[in-house]
Amino acid sequence: MMKFAPIAILLATFAAATPVPEVEWVTVTRYTTVFEDSTESALALWPQETSAYAGQSLPYVDENWPDAENIPYAEDDMSYDEDNMPYDYAQMNAQADSAVTGAFSEPSTPPAPAPQPEDTHQGTKTGPSGRSVVNSRGASPTSSAGDGVFAGQATYYNPGMGACGMVSADSDFIVAVGDKLYESYTPGGNPNENTLCGAKLIAHYEGKSVEVTVVDRCGSCSPNDLDLSPVAFAQIADQGLGRINLTWEWA
Repeated sequence: MMKFAPIAILLATFAAATPVPEVEWVTVTRYTTVFEDSTESALALWPQETSAYAGQSLPYVDENWPDAENIPYAEDDMSYDEDNMPYDYAQMNAQADSAVTGAFSEPSTPPAPAPQPEDTHQGTKTGPSGRSVVNSRGASPTSSAGDGVFAGQATYYNPGMGACGMVSADSDFIVAVGDKLYESYTPGGNPNENTLCGAKLIAHYEGKSVEVTVVDRCGSCSPNDLDLSPVAFAQIADQGLGRINLTWEWA
């Protein structure tokens, strides 16, 4: 035993002097990218982490982990065919362009509505003459009977607020017609709608004539009598006469 002691001591000394190689630990993570087709069921993959290995040793792989090489996925082919895609990208692009164009296009101008005829509350009524009667409230009353010339008496009065709702003065060329004639042109008994109001007639006396406008009614006059304003009466006769026989017709 003693003769081997020097050898053992020498080996121990040599072993202590020999450097121990340093071990480096490396962790390797591998990722797999999978392109999913929307028409097929999704396959979820997650990164695999291997165990640490020393030096250049092979990484540890779990035997229960599925083999990534056998999983069907498009790893190398990065191109695509629009004709075989699940969506019609050409149609989608055309629809998008149409929407953008419509958003910035000028709105069409709607056609202007046709003008509506104005309601002037004008009416038509048959008059006592064969001539048209012009008035401010409606169409002129007309009649197919007679020659349109009427004979009656005329006088004059001091006008004011007339039955037609107009205020007149002595210097206005106006006339009040007979009460019965006025009533025959009052529709529904409403004097505000009388169609003689504003009508014009021409009175004749001994070669003189005067044109006047109907603004009032004369309660004491016969249907063919006229009650003129002072200025209208003076144009065809002397006011001193007071009352005259004349003829008249619708203007």
